Amino acid sequence: MVNNYESSYVLEEMTNAEEVLYDVSAEEVAFFAKGYYVLVQESSLCGLDFTIYNSSFDELGGGVITNLEESEYEDKVAFGIDMLHDFDKTILYTDAVLVDYSMVQDIASEKPYCPVPKKKPIVAVDFDGTLVHNQYPDINNPDLSLISFIREHKDDYVWILNTCRKGQCLVDAVYYMAEEHGIFFDYVNENTSANIERFGNTRKVYADIYIDNSAMSAAAFLLNNKEVQTA
Repeated sequence: MVNNYESSYVLEEMTNAEEVLYDVSAEEVAFFAKGYYVLVQESSLCGLDFTIYNSSFDELGGGVITNLEESEYEDKVAFGIDMLHDFDKTILYTDAVLVDYSMVQDIASEKPYCPVPKKKPIVAVDFDGTLVHNQYPDINNPDLSLISFIREHKDDYVWILNTCRKGQCLVDAVYYMAEEHGIFFDYVNENTSANIERFGNTRKVYADIYIDNSAMSAAAFLLNNKEVQTA
């Protein structure tokens, strides 16, 4: 897509907003905002090249915007937010969190395309304290037994990484699982496309199985609570 760019109200909002601090002279910038990753870089066509991914690093759109005045693309984050408004007009400049450009690009380019059949059991697995046993935000001490199972049964389930991480911390986690263990999740912090079509994009990630170090069944919770009361 090659198009002309007309700045939206985002640039006006920046007047009273706390600026996202980064080197505006950098040729490329990446940021995360409300479930989207945006890559923006200077184009050889005298404009800006942008790509937008969802939280699972699936490409949603992008293109090259040409015929820009210098003032219009000096702040690449503001430009990226403008482009995001095609997907969500509520996203603000201050929602942007800078992330590593090359890491997002590597994850998106290496992720295999695997259409997911609807009948597979859905498994939502936590990261910190489950896939790795570390002091957040560090990543170390992986649970090799669980990781090995996921790798061996990658095609037997729909795997969702279900974590509170976001921005660069989320990129670090996805990159670590891909680079260190060869695991690409089917979804990251979002419902399957089939469930979104059926129920809408609910806040809770739906799964048949939840693997989480903080999880507890109702029976276990009641039993534990009973023991506490009788102690």
